[in-house]
Amino acid sequence: MISLVKCGKPLTQQQLDEELDYFMIPRPPKPSPPLKSTRIQKLSLRSKIISSELDKFVFALKSALSTVINYFQKRFIMSKGGQGFDITLEISFYASGRIPQLITVLPTIIGKSPIPLITPIFSEYTFGTKAYVLLNHFGDNIGDYLEATYPGLYWDLQWLEHCSDGTNGPESVDGMYRVKMSLCDRFEYGDVISNCCLNATSLKCY
Repeated sequence: MISLVKCGKPLTQQQLDEELDYFMIPRPPKPSPPLKSTRIQKLSLRSKIISSELDKFVFALKSALSTVINYFQKRFIMSKGGQGFDITLEISFYASGRIPQLITVLPTIIGKSPIPLITPIFSEYTFGTKAYVLLNHFGDNIGDYLEATYPGLYWDLQWLEHCSDGTNGPESVDGMYRVKMSLCDRFEYGDVISNCCLNATSLKCY
């Protein structure tokens, strides 16, 4: 029968190494340090630039959406029974850098429009040809991200041919991407109650 003897003082690493050497017990190999990820180091300069521009472009789209939502916020709340109207933000980006993006917002209100608030968002980042190229490569990914970020948003991306009339240069046939983002303002009373202070489960008894 083997009896276990408790040691009052724990062995140091040096004492343990001496014991292993004395009884010629091989030590287990020391684990090698984890390899540092080389993904960032191998990322090309071009990839970094494109990633940065993509972040700016998606941020601009989100800012434009937030501007439209805030602009129609009063109508969202006052629409009867949650069956009011839908809003649509449509932006056309042209392959030619000479043609500025075309912005449309529905519904239209006589004498009022959020378009003057949206235009500077894209002018600040000097999008145009860059937006066209980004949509050409990452349009579906952008749409998936925005639909996941904004419940009720529908993303529609279309490529169309654009014929210039020669106003800004020689007549030509060029491409354009039309981004259409639609938001529905319908709501469920149960969802509103469960996500505000009126939710019974959030009340605490003192």
